[in-house]
Amino acid sequence: MATAITTWNDELYTRVPGASTDQVDLEVRSTVREFFTKSGWWLEEIGPINIVNGTDTYTLTPTAGVVMGLQMVWVENRALPIVNVKPKLSPVSPTTPTLAYSPQPDQVQLFPTPSADITDGLKVMVRLNPSSDYSDIPDEVGTHFFDEIMDGVLGRMYGQPKKPYSNPVMAQY
Repeated sequence: MATAITTWNDELYTRVPGASTDQVDLEVRSTVREFFTKSGWWLEEIGPINIVNGTDTYTLTPTAGVVMGLQMVWVENRALPIVNVKPKLSPVSPTTPTLAYSPQPDQVQLFPTPSADITDGLKVMVRLNPSSDYSDIPDEVGTHFFDEIMDGVLGRMYGQPKKPYSNPVMAQY
């Protein structure tokens, strides 16, 4: 199940009189994206993925949303450290990867490069954010974080100067 992005609209329209549907929609979407970006709350495990001999980089495709970064990486059910800087390989390297790196948010690169096929050997937990055209978000956001999203939207809208919903007197000029 999923929560519609319009879940907050009815209550928002009563609190921000004069706001257009487009303004409300924009601020809800921006607040939801900010919530996911800052909290890292939306996670998905991708895999298992077959590790292929000589292939070190794998593109990660979630069932929904956009990958923002790696949370956890496992090779053969062993957690690998995720490093922020691309590792330099030593002359003598083990055959099974011992480090993970993310050259792009939706990619994982294994170090050293695997020297053997490992069936179902890779699992990755990724942080997600809604795509730019989303209309639904995970149900738990609407049930557990309704007030937090509402507060964020209101903060964004009340902070706009000379609007009928943020400063009725100044909006007249």
